[in-house]
Parts: sequence; C-alpha cells; structure tokens
Amino acid sequence: MQPKPEKSFLNHAGSLPLLWLFGLGCALAAPATGAAARPNVLFIAADDLRMNLGCYGDPVAKTPNLDRLARRGVTFERAYCQQALCNPSRASVLTGLRPDTLRVWNLPTHFRETTPHAVTLPQHFLRHGYFTQNIGKIYHNYRTAIEGDPASWSVPAQLHFASHAADVALVDGGEAPPNTARAKGVEARDVPDEAYFDGRVAAAAIRALRECRARGQPFFLGVGFWKPHTPFNPPKRYWDMYRREDIPAIPNPAAPKDAPTVALMNANDGRPRAIEDIPEVRHGYYAATS
Repeated sequence: MQPKPEKSFLNHAGSLPLLWLFGLGCALAAPATGAAARPNVLFIAADDLRMNLGCYGDPVAKTPNLDRLARRGVTFERAYCQQALCNPSRASVLTGLRPDTLRVWNLPTHFRETTPHAVTLPQHFLRHGYFTQNIGKIYHNYRTAIEGDPASWSVPAQLHFASHAADVALVDGGEAPPNTARAKGVEARDVPDEAYFDGRVAAAAIRALRECRARGQPFFLGVGFWKPHTPFNPPKRYWDMYRREDIPAIPNPAAPKDAPTVALMNANDGRPRAIEDIPEVRHGYYAATS
C-alpha cells in the first residue's frame, strides 16, 4: 500500500465529481466540535471507475482533486471487486459479506430479501448515534423491489433510484434534443454540470454537508456518483480537457492469459462498435472521470 487514498468527490469544487466503483472511497470529514472521538464520515462511490487516474500513474487523466486526496491517505493497488456486477458488488462492500453469502448474483435481487438481518456500514453508524444520509447511487438502485436500503438511513435517500439510461441532459426543466447518447452511447453537450445526475448529486451533497455540520450530530454521508458508467455524456467542457490524439490506443486488446471464459464478455453497452468508434469512446470515458 502506498501513502495515497482512493478518490474523492471534492472534484465538484469546480469539476465533475466522479470516483471509484466500484471504486468506493471513504474519507473523513472534519469532526464535529467536541466529537473528535466520533469523526464524521464522507463515504464516496462512483460507478465503473478504472485505475485511469493520475494517482495511479495514468499520464493522460486529468484528475487533480482525486490526486490531491490520494496524497493524503491510502491507495489500494491490489483491491478487486467481489463480483463484476453492480448489485452484488455494492451489497458486498456495504455489508462486508460475500455475494455467495448474501446469495445476490444478479441485478433484481435485493440483499434484504435473502439476508434480512445483515447490518450495513451506514446502519452500524446509525445504531451508534450518527445521522446517516444517502445522496446519489450508493446501493444498486434499479430493478429491485426495495429502493436502496431504508434501514441504513436517518432520512429518505435523494437522487438515488433511477437508471443510467435516464441520465440525459435536462435544461430549463426538460430534455434537450436531440439525445445522441441513447443512440451512440457518447455525447458532448455544452450544458452545465447540473444538467446531469452527477452535477445535481454534487450540489445536493454540498448542501447536505453544510446542514450536517450545523446539526452538531456526528454524521455518515454517503455520496454516490453515476459516472463514469455509460453513457459517456459528460458536459462538453470535460471533453475539451483532452485532445483525442493524445489518448493512447489500448496497448493489448487481447484477453488476459488464462482468463476463464465466464470472465469474458462483450462490453459494448448493447451497441455494435466499429474499430473507428473506439477513440471517441475512450475520449468520453476520460472526460467522464475529470
């Protein structure tokens, strides 16, 4: 382990905040007055974030806020998802139980249906006098009968239950046509951050941090960002941070040696991809992490 941590959501002090998932980041916020023994917790999640970050040595990625956070903590260089699927992976991280123990292997099965007495990380804090709050995507939040996990939180979750396909640019209260993200899986609209889920999540999280601080009670705030999961449609200013010709080609597109067949899949987000489309897709991914 190196003296640098996972990632942070503080990117949105002027940038789109996207972290790990599962890259999941946990950062300590400033403790409440007189409560140094009970530090506040800011728990940060992002969806489908790879190690393409400056703090992991990527020469292209522009992630200065995450890199700065990394220098202040611990970065895990050999940490792996319990399962390469959103629902079992998140359930495992948040309960500390393996997907096989939870009997959660797909998207629709909620861990409360199979393991109702499991104690989650935020639930543990709640039981010990913390105010707990969820903003954005923390638990898996689509196709499950139970929305999120109400037992984990002091108040209902915000901006949590939706789908990635619904993350389209909203301007002046309505969708801004045409929506090429649905057709191509990539889009670069010149819109403010708040046109998309993550801009709204960041704004809500900033408000919640201020409210939690004013409350004077130790808190656990879970902030979950939806990107860089597909579609790659961050606002145009993040695309403009990169020149496509500076983004290197994949060094070795072959499958890993001795990888089991079950581990290989066609990750084209349901769309046929021509080889000439790949540079645009990679550009969109980098933009979604910045």
